[in-house]
Amino acid sequence: MRQRYASISGIIVLVLLTSGCAFTVDRIDLAYKAQENVQRMDSASGIAVEVIVKDVRPQTDRVSAKGVATQAAPIVSNQDVAKVVKEAIEAELSQRGYTVSPGNVRISCDLSNFWTKWQMGFWSGKAHGSCQLLVKVKDQKGTIVFSEIVNGESTKGGIQITSGRNAKEALELALQDAMKKLFQMPDFFDAIAKANGKA
Repeated sequence: MRQRYASISGIIVLVLLTSGCAFTVDRIDLAYKAQENVQRMDSASGIAVEVIVKDVRPQTDRVSAKGVATQAAPIVSNQDVAKVVKEAIEAELSQRGYTVSPGNVRISCDLSNFWTKWQMGFWSGKAHGSCQLLVKVKDQKGTIVFSEIVNGESTKGGIQITSGRNAKEALELALQDAMKKLFQMPDFFDAIAKANGKA
């Protein structure tokens, strides 16, 4: 009986250690770091682009949860996640010379995943951040000229607890990865030009 209680106590201690105040909600402030050394594009001159992001995640009230085997307290964002993604896209467009405002071109984006999952080892663990976007470029009539699923991913190793701080870093890196992949697609810029009538 003592051995059984000792095992249960050990499991409880392990959960508490890896979860970091497992029953307390963690709130995080998400931020996007724009890409560096980006050159302005001549083809972007005079093109106004409107960005609309819709949050279609199954759970929009959280971005992760503490715990590994079972989910404990949620980890939530203080910001509207869709707005964070919208501002990230707008920042990258602005850097390249596009005007961010209603015009001939609309970028419609469905946010279907924004989550950190945990993988714990014997000594330390990993935080896996993921961000999935369905990005569409439409012309003034609403015709879709570009549609692509973009997956941003990240892995942060050496973590000791499943905390909001670790989730925040993994998610921000995943969003950066998604933006990097999107803005490396030549078809994306071609579609913007086509939607504006310059193709």
